[in-house]
Amino acid sequence: ITFSAYWQMCMQHPKYGYYMNKDPIGREGDFITTPEMFSGFSECLAVWCAFTWESMGRPPKLKIIEYGPGMGSVARTILDVA
Repeated sequence: ITFSAYWQMCMQHPKYGYYMNKDPIGREGDFITTPEMFSGFSECLAVWCAFTWESMGRPPKLKIIEYGPGMGSVARTILDVA
């Protein structure tokens, strides 16, 4: 068995998979990310994004992509603030 197959079974097995039986993210889960607890950093990023967008000449389309183990809180806050 490859490591990839093993890891997929550990994470996504319908009955025993880590992500299949509960939500591991959040105050009641196994871990929480900082943006879930405090939005200050995300708000600073929102201001930076707005200034950068302005300096780019306000292009009609802009992609803001959030990578990480959270629940999209950084992107959500950026969109709310901007």
